[in-house]
Amino acid sequence: MKLVYSKGGEFCTSTFSGNTETALNAGYKEVSDKMYEKLLNREAHWVNEELVPREKPQSEIDEEKEAKRIAAIDAEIAELMAMLFETDYKAIKFAEGWITPAEYEETKAQRQAWRDRINELEAEKGSNSK
Repeated sequence: MKLVYSKGGEFCTSTFSGNTETALNAGYKEVSDKMYEKLLNREAHWVNEELVPREKPQSEIDEEKEAKRIAAIDAEIAELMAMLFETDYKAIKFAEGWITPAEYEETKAQRQAWRDRINELEAEKGSNSK
């Protein structure tokens, strides 16, 4: 445990020559080592004479949201690419003449829909990440 003193919203640490009870009576607060580390790292601050964790800055919250959005787009693109990969053999069979245009028609349309969606996602990812 550490003893810290609140001074106008700021904090200071100090060596107190008396006992803990005297320090507490003088306005010091006893905090855990973990909270003390947070205080030193500016992850906590004084509010109404209590140490509370700081809210994340809005810029950090926005960055996290953007990272999650990009990750979700990347995951969907990866899934679509996997589906394209899984149907490559049909495209090759068609190109080599092993299946007819009628047999390949449904797969071809689906593959084009996947590619269109990938293009939409990549455009969305690029336009909003600035």
